[in-house]
Amino acid sequence: KLVTDNGVTIIGYTDFPSRMATQSSTLYATNIRHMMDDLTPEKDGVPVI
Repeated sequence: KLVTDNGVTIIGYTDFPSRMATQSSTLYATNIRHMMDDLTPEKDGVPVI
């Protein structure tokens, strides 16, 4: 969707709310994977605390 406001053209998705769930899930999964990598530096599944 194109919107012009005060001479500025804004281009955006019309289905933005439906896109957020997928992006949020991907971001959360990536953060968990990186956290698990940090907790198990030996890659043996045993967390280092």
